[in-house]
Amino acid sequence: MGLLFFFWTENHYSQSFQDCVASQRTHKVTNNPDKDGLIVGRFFMVQAVCGVQVADKHNGFFIAFFTFVLSVSTIGLVLASGEQAKANERTIKEAGRSADAMVSVARSMEENVARLKDTVEINREISDRQRLQLRAYVSTKIGKASFQDRANNVRFSAGINIVNTASTPAQKLMYQVQVGILENPLPSPNDFELLLPKKTGEEGLLPPYADRDIPGGLVQFWPDNEVANIKRGIGHGVFIWGKITYEDAFGGIHETTFCHLLTWLLPNPATGVEPVYGYFVPGRNSMT
Repeated sequence: MGLLFFFWTENHYSQSFQDCVASQRTHKVTNNPDKDGLIVGRFFMVQAVCGVQVADKHNGFFIAFFTFVLSVSTIGLVLASGEQAKANERTIKEAGRSADAMVSVARSMEENVARLKDTVEINREISDRQRLQLRAYVSTKIGKASFQDRANNVRFSAGINIVNTASTPAQKLMYQVQVGILENPLPSPNDFELLLPKKTGEEGLLPPYADRDIPGGLVQFWPDNEVANIKRGIGHGVFIWGKITYEDAFGGIHETTFCHLLTWLLPNPATGVEPVYGYFVPGRNSMT
C-alpha cells in the first residue's frame, strides 16, 4: 500500500519525475519505432529508471520520508505492543482474581468440611447419649430371705430382686448367685475375694421396667446360740453376692456385680413378723 502511494505521488507531484518520464518516452519512440505493442513493459521500465534518478537526486528527502514511515510503523508497533501489554496485564489480573476466587472456594470448602465434621461428631454424641439413655440397665434390690428356726426346719436363706430400669429390654440375661454366713464387716475386696458358683442361672429376657425374684439358696444350720447375733449382723452376717451379665438392644454386653448383707429387725408388735432389711456392701457393687 505504501509503495503504490509512493508511485502515485511521484507521477502526479514530482516535476523531476515527470520530466524524466517524458524524456524516456521520446527516447524510446525515436530508437524503437516498431515496438509500440510492448506498452506495459515500457511503462514499468520508465517508472523504474525515473524512480531511481529521482531517488538519487532527492536521496535526502527519501531517506527522511522512509525514516518517517519507519518511525510511524515503529510507533504503531510500540502502541500495539502497549495494547498487548495492557491486555496481558488484564489477563494476569483476571487470572489473579480467578486464583483468589479459587482460594476463597477452597477455604469455604475447608470450612464446610470442618463444620460437617463437627455436625457428624455432634450427631454421634447425640446418638451415643440416646443409646445410653435407652439401653437396658439391670440393677439389684434386696430380695426375700429367712432366718434359722431349727424347730420348724428353717435355715438361713436369701435371694435378690433384679430390675431393668430402662425402656428397652435386657436380653440373654444370665446370673451367678451365692449365699453364705461370713465375718462382718467383710475385709476389703483386695484382701478377700468372694468366690462365685460354677452353676449359672438364665432368665433370657427381662422387659423394660420389669423385675424378677432370683433365689440364692440355703446355708447349713448354725449353732442356735449364734442365730440372734447373725440376724443382727453382729460378728457374722448373712451375705448374698454374685454377677449378672446381659445384652442390650444395641448389641452391647454389660455386667452387674452385687453383694448384700441381710439383717432382721425386731418383730412387729402387731404381727410378730421380723422384717428383713439389707445393705449394699461398699466396694462390691458395680454396673457397666
